[in-house]
Amino acid sequence: MPLRPLARGTLVTVSRSSTLAEVARLMDARGVDVAVVTERKRPVGVVTTHDIVVRGVARRFPADARIDSVMTDEVVTLPAAADRREAADALRAHGVAHLFLMDGAEPVAVLT
Repeated sequence: MPLRPLARGTLVTVSRSSTLAEVARLMDARGVDVAVVTERKRPVGVVTTHDIVVRGVARRFPADARIDSVMTDEVVTLPAAADRREAADALRAHGVAHLFLMDGAEPVAVLT
């Protein structure tokens, strides 16, 4: 079974230059705890609410600090047509909680 139908929620994408406050507000409005940071529509990082709080707020970054100052650089992706086994293998191999499903070079969904 392809993974894309299993992906729930809204995929939120932000640019590297987005601020901590902008991303936090967007994630709150969309009801998500993860966003993919993109550059020219390609994923370059991942940011979670945990990153914003622990790496941003706890370290006293200003609200207008760029999101790329707290993001994780490793983005694990799979084609949207990948199956459950491929997803489980990728999660284990990379030790991550989020996989981004891709349509070509563009992220289209997140699997948590």
